[in-house]
Amino acid sequence: MPVLSFIAALLLLAQAGASPLLDRLSKLGHAEAARIVAADPAATGRSLEELLARVDASVHSDRDRPEQRRVQYDRTALALGARVSALLADATGDRTFARRFAAREQRLAGTVLLNERRYRAAIVPLTKALRES
Repeated sequence: MPVLSFIAALLLLAQAGASPLLDRLSKLGHAEAARIVAADPAATGRSLEELLARVDASVHSDRDRPEQRRVQYDRTALALGARVSALLADATGDRTFARRFAAREQRLAGTVLLNERRYRAAIVPLTKALRES
């Protein structure tokens, strides 16, 4: 039963929008967003954890035909996470979230290439993701 509760929580998180802080940061310029992140890095970290879960819950295979696979994921959430985690790294020096988002970006880029049967090209981003994680 705990597994079902965890899955239900992930689904609810995936359906919900970004936290109010992330929603606010997504609309601001770099300097103003950096000030907000620097003022409350703990809240930013909690919001980034939510965003990581949202990205992870959004990853799935979309099949138009049985032999054709395309990886689908929340590109907007991934881009926002990369941006906000970079702001957090600048404000605190802690690159943990930036590295986690970078690893996900590389892993998803490699998965896209694998699904396109571009195996040699996929090795580069997948190796970067492995190194980053």
